[in-house]
Amino acid sequence: MTDGKKQNCRNNCGAQIFVSDRTGRWLPYNWGTDNKHDCPNFQQKRTSDFERNKQMYAGPSVEDGIIKDIQNNSVRLDAHELRIKELERTLSGLDSAIAKLSFKKASEVEETEEVQEE
Repeated sequence: MTDGKKQNCRNNCGAQIFVSDRTGRWLPYNWGTDNKHDCPNFQQKRTSDFERNKQMYAGPSVEDGIIKDIQNNSVRLDAHELRIKELERTLSGLDSAIAKLSFKKASEVEETEEVQEE
């Protein structure tokens, strides 16, 4: 009852098999006996294999996106902090310049106020 073509087992056990969908799934069967082929070299996939493949093929994870966002935001924050420090230095320089220019004697202030009122 061989309904598939003869081939070597892909797990290198040396058996001749054919693949059939008798049960609704494609399964390997031994060529001479028509019994289901239970390969001695077959190994079930382990969770570690699944996780490794998931990491290789799944693309970036949500955690990766969050980490990149945090890194980008910290770079932006650093730039803003530098700009704030520059502005503080500029303002402190302007404050001292304004203080030097606006320091007048009381008599000078009264004279300028009288001139402005006229």
